Amino acid sequence: MKKIQNFNRLISDAAHYLETKLLLSTGTIEVYRRHWRRLREYMHLYNVDTFEQDIYDKLLIHYYGARHMDELTKGERSFFKALHVIQEFHETNCITKQILLRHRTKRELYGPLGELILQYLLYQQNEARVSYGYISNQKCYLYIFFQYCEANNVTSIKDIDLIFLLQFIKKPNSHKRHQTEWLLQSLRCFCKYLYTHHYINTDIASKLPKYKRIIQPKLPSIYSSQEIDTLLSSIKRNTGLGKRDYAIILILVRLGLRASDIANLKFENLHWDTSTIELEQCKTGRHIQLPLLPDIGNAIIDYLRHGRPVSDEPYVFLKAVPPFERFANGHAISHIAQHNFLRSGINIGNRKYGSHALRHSLSSRLLERNTVLSVISEVLGHKNSDSTRYYLRIDIKSMQNCMLDVPAIPSTFYNQKGGTFYEAL
Repeated sequence: MKKIQNFNRLISDAAHYLETKLLLSTGTIEVYRRHWRRLREYMHLYNVDTFEQDIYDKLLIHYYGARHMDELTKGERSFFKALHVIQEFHETNCITKQILLRHRTKRELYGPLGELILQYLLYQQNEARVSYGYISNQKCYLYIFFQYCEANNVTSIKDIDLIFLLQFIKKPNSHKRHQTEWLLQSLRCFCKYLYTHHYINTDIASKLPKYKRIIQPKLPSIYSSQEIDTLLSSIKRNTGLGKRDYAIILILVRLGLRASDIANLKFENLHWDTSTIELEQCKTGRHIQLPLLPDIGNAIIDYLRHGRPVSDEPYVFLKAVPPFERFANGHAISHIAQHNFLRSGINIGNRKYGSHALRHSLSSRLLERNTVLSVISEVLGHKNSDSTRYYLRIDIKSMQNCMLDVPAIPSTFYNQKGGTFYEAL
């Protein structure tokens, strides 16, 4: 089995092939790069230098536990698609279009009903001028409906009524539960189009049930002060790369600056005379001013003097490999955090370990110090305090103060009506 001599070079060459030979977009290539960097971390962690036959099973267990491949989301499955791509490039020095299309689902719409769906999607594109992503989603869910019609020998729109639609929506396994909201929305828009363009005589769209999926956000991943100290102390600062990573992670830990803002941090944003960092946030466009703390300032100076490559770039942090360019976006900053988390020996468990986890951890420490929400909003660069309230759920100590005592249940409750009810139980 062919050994991997230099994984960084392999990633660079594969990305170059996707760009020059297959003409993929920059955004798509960056998705592949992100997955490959994640694969690199795994191979480095377990000292793997070949694409073993059982690597897919090992990666599945490592990242997704006991879940089956069919249970993964589209985004999670794309990681394994990226693995197929770089494995093919490593073995053959080329990437075929077949490997890129292997994981795609062909959605062929045909017959009178299929042609009507395609006509509707074309209308959405040309007349309604909705986004490509929106149309793609609608095609996906209308295709599920199309398959149901095919299975029930329904090929004409005249055979579809409200009862048929309700049976489809309630049919077990016709669609996943989390898809119901999108499915109903797609059907409602399609039926509205049919009615307004006189393909049907009944306004079925207005009679379809409304569905609101209530999503309870997951608790943010946070790390204790001791774990943060372990992370910082584990970074080897005797190299230029280590000096850069230390300065970046220190900014994440102390200031909670977004990864995209660190990637775009310029020298003009550092105001040494006032000991402040001032910039326009990439995400919100809002101006933010943060303190240039002594340890952050010293870490940046150490990197600039002894670690940063010679460059005329106006950006503070640069890539450590030629041609020593700025980071394209915040993904690289988050990857730096992930890389150092994995090397630190911290028990990550099921927690996330990117730049956002450090940002969340800062908010947790501020809440523990009883910092008011408005101040935390300013530190994190939120437009309003509503975004900051998301973090209230991780302040367990403060929530414990809100607990109410459960009153004792008197014996008369159990003895009511002679206690016959509880005797029967």
